[in-house]
Amino acid sequence: MAKSNPSIGMLGSTMLRAALVLLGLLALASGDIDVVELTATQVQEAYEQGEYTAEELTLAFLERIEKYEPVYNAFVYLNPDAVVTARALDEEYAASGPRGPLH
Repeated sequence: MAKSNPSIGMLGSTMLRAALVLLGLLALASGDIDVVELTATQVQEAYEQGEYTAEELTLAFLERIEKYEPVYNAFVYLNPDAVVTARALDEEYAASGPRGPLH
């Protein structure tokens, strides 16, 4: 039986879901992007082709983390500003292109 992680536990998971719902973005991430075994090259190509944004990808990963974290208890901390940071990176990408291979 996995022990509860005080940083993310049930309260953290609930807060993450609430934040995503408040942003009105949970449905956007649901099932749209298959993040399992996704490579950096595939992400870069998808960005270039406009298949999804960094914000959408971040939401997809957060949704997956929320789904499996109670089982695996693998995260000590989640950046509460991850979606905001991804949105800013999307704005930068639109204005000046990628800053490197992982952007």
